[in-house]
Amino acid sequence: MVRPLAGPGSAASGIAGSGAGGWAVGSSRVSALEDWLTALEATAADDAGRGRARTLRDAGRASRNRLGGLIAAGDADALLRDLDAVAAGLDTALASHA
Repeated sequence: MVRPLAGPGSAASGIAGSGAGGWAVGSSRVSALEDWLTALEATAADDAGRGRARTLRDAGRASRNRLGGLIAAGDADALLRDLDAVAAGLDTALASHA
């Protein structure tokens, strides 16, 4: 989810503006994913499934909040610096239940 916003050339094309535009579309996708994972958690067959859904949902929510704050601040340097950390957090959540 994060990687398409951090593609090659994004700094050169004005990351603050393009990041905000991309995030306007992307944040609704992340919110929809959170809703889906919440429903999945509620209907999971066992504790392990509930834990996986909850871990992924919480990682998505934390990433959405962090990116939203970075976009709102309009600090392109901070956004570029922190995008990899946001992506790494999502990667870690995915890998923890692979």
